[in-house]
Amino acid sequence: MGTDHIEELRIGAAGPFEAALYWLIAFYPSISADGAEDGVMVLRSSLLSRSQMEDAWACALANERLLAENAEGREAVLSSLIA
Repeated sequence: MGTDHIEELRIGAAGPFEAALYWLIAFYPSISADGAEDGVMVLRSSLLSRSQMEDAWACALANERLLAENAEGREAVLSSLIA
């Protein structure tokens, strides 16, 4: 019986990190995340390649950044309407 090959990807905890990580794991259940000793998260998957995990992480992080920018924009518009 052979062993599964596990790909790893280290990611930094900057920006809208937690929400992006939540959605990444929700959409890709084959990905697990563990904290590393240096404050960096390690993503692991036996089904996705490192490149696929990098792409998925980039999409999840970009999505969270866009959502944050959208929320800031709505807040600015509402503030100007109330003022």
